[in-house]
Amino acid sequence: MSPGWLRGIVVPTVTLFDERGRVDEAANARHVEWLIAHGVHGLFALGTTGEFTSLSPEERRALAELVVRTARGRVPVLIGCGSPSTGEALAYAAHAEEIGASGVVIVLPYYWIPPDRSIYEHFRLLAEGTRAPVYIYNFPALTGRSISPALVLRLAQAYPNIAGLKDTVDSIAHIQEVLALVKPVRPEFSVLCGMDYHLLNTVLMGGDGCVPGTANFIPDPFVRIYAAAASGKTEAAAEEARRIAALPALFGGDAPAFMIIKEAMMLAGLIPHAATRPPALPLLEDERRRLRRGLEGLGVLS
Repeated sequence: MSPGWLRGIVVPTVTLFDERGRVDEAANARHVEWLIAHGVHGLFALGTTGEFTSLSPEERRALAELVVRTARGRVPVLIGCGSPSTGEALAYAAHAEEIGASGVVIVLPYYWIPPDRSIYEHFRLLAEGTRAPVYIYNFPALTGRSISPALVLRLAQAYPNIAGLKDTVDSIAHIQEVLALVKPVRPEFSVLCGMDYHLLNTVLMGGDGCVPGTANFIPDPFVRIYAAAASGKTEAAAEEARRIAALPALFGGDAPAFMIIKEAMMLAGLIPHAATRPPALPLLEDERRRLRRGLEGLGVLS
């Protein structure tokens, strides 16, 4: 598989469970169909929003197969292959390639904090070990350190199948530096912001889109913002972005983002319950009331 130019709204899909905590294949397939019907440009299964750390290896492979099979090539499907072990990440990447995924997304090894040499080695082995496009996943809040723009450049220059970056950082400065360093060398290298609220400024600076978790329950504004910004209609894009400016406020408190997203999906009537696996817990009633008020303010529950 040769790397394509991945652009637009790539949704990091939740993993839906039944009330007994088992992966619900039918619910996950329905959700994939719903997202595609709403015009998203790609799907990213088994990322942080997809609770990959709560799934067994067998469940991860089965879910990857389900998402690829359900999408049927209508949109690119990226599969998260994150692991603290390079060997295990390689095994997941080989499976993703075998089932026809459009690419693999690799987060840094976590628990111990790797230096630059080890980060480079991790991605070198993955780039050489698969023909699939490899997307670097930078999420310093969870992995303990950030991948520097200079290191992203080194990897992009050395390996053509390292195809892009999902940059889940709170500051636009990191994305801006990646764009300044990498795009002149690899114009087709996809730079996607991981924080929902950085979509507009990422695209306006020459980036390629966003991987927004909240698009699991409100995809349409993201699709419209991207379409307007990419076509030069900046005022329309900005107006749309202002309408959902309150989205980050939904994520206050101690609950993990994937739990809030599932609860929002439930409140919006997209799923019957917000089941997850321990140690994640449902929202408390006052947290759910605050979430409902936030969603009502955004018009999600109208």
